[in-house]
Amino acid sequence: MLVHLIVYKSKFPGYKYLVAGIITLGVLIFTLGSPKKKSESGNDLNEGNVFLGLFYLTVSLFMDGLTNSTQDQLFKNNAKKNITFTGGHLMACLNLLNFTLTTIYALIFTNQFQYTWSFLQANGAQVIYDVLVFGLLGSLGQIFIFLTLERFNSVVLVTVTVTRKMISMCLSVFLFGHKLTGSQCSGLICVFFGIFLESFYKIFKKKHDKRQVQHDKEIKNEKKQI
Repeated sequence: MLVHLIVYKSKFPGYKYLVAGIITLGVLIFTLGSPKKKSESGNDLNEGNVFLGLFYLTVSLFMDGLTNSTQDQLFKNNAKKNITFTGGHLMACLNLLNFTLTTIYALIFTNQFQYTWSFLQANGAQVIYDVLVFGLLGSLGQIFIFLTLERFNSVVLVTVTVTRKMISMCLSVFLFGHKLTGSQCSGLICVFFGIFLESFYKIFKKKHDKRQVQHDKEIKNEKKQI
């Protein structure tokens, strides 16, 4: 939303900023509330340059926001110019670009292909099966992502992905016995509160708009009778 506002001068309803702030706060509380991991020697595994990590995270989030907002602009321009450009086209182009850049990087700067070939030879058909299933499920997931981008926008997509991650976290607690700290529970509650707040607002707004339309029709009918 910040990239939309700063770069593309897009505007959102006031409640959107409130919901985004609540969800962001919830994710922040959840992340900072994660328990510190200890190594076998008792040292803190979370030790490191915190400020450098936050800088990298900020840059990553900005680039992610720039990508999503630019995709929104592509679909908007597509609709204005009546160009046949779908989420499937965008998905194919991005995957082709990712494949090309990753292949070039792997060939020039790493020995990943040799390592991968050795790994496949050592582990046999089971690895190939796992890779194919992972690729298939990843492709299906991408289809829904780009359909959401095409039919709605990146703000809705982010809300969906955050909700999915938080639901996955809740399921991991119930299914696998993972434990959450008090801060993490507070973050979860904050995120779901923001999501439900937006849902309730849209429901009430839709009902209000229907009542307004019905009211306008009644006034028009009365004027015609007069």
